[in-house]
Amino acid sequence: LEAFGASLGAGWPREGSRFLRRSRAAAPPVAPPALYLDGGYGVGKTHLIAALWHSVAGPAAYLSFAELTAVIGFVGMDEAVRACSRYRLLCLDEFELDDVANTLMAVTFLRRVLPGEGRPDGTRVATTSNSVPDQLGEGRFAADDFRREIAAIAAHFDVLRIDGPDYRASSVAPVESL
Repeated sequence: LEAFGASLGAGWPREGSRFLRRSRAAAPPVAPPALYLDGGYGVGKTHLIAALWHSVAGPAAYLSFAELTAVIGFVGMDEAVRACSRYRLLCLDEFELDDVANTLMAVTFLRRVLPGEGRPDGTRVATTSNSVPDQLGEGRFAADDFRREIAAIAAHFDVLRIDGPDYRASSVAPVESL
């Protein structure tokens, strides 16, 4: 995640961090065009991409995957791609395929907005999910009929597994409402 942020001109690595000391000795790794934070509930994935979004110098957008599909449905694919292409980074929280329509929207959107053939400066994407990319949509709709599209979506991302306990199940007492 630090390498991904550094490749965007983000505020990482911070002075004094172990990463900075290591990175001066070796060339920084090449960051992928899209990063997928996979992990269970309550492990901090959303906090990590929010921190990434806050650290990026330049235009960046943060929205939920449901908000992205709503924007595409409201303004159309061409306008959504045009609007999102002006950002250096697009953070999508809770990426999940719930139906055929958002599966087809997601594969088309990612193909058109990410760096690729003819678009070396495309928008980079960081997303969170509770399902690994090649298992998106399982149990929600006839995902087996859309394996090719799901595989195309998964192929865009490097997966970073975030492990840990669900912080919501900790012994820390929740703040009581007034």
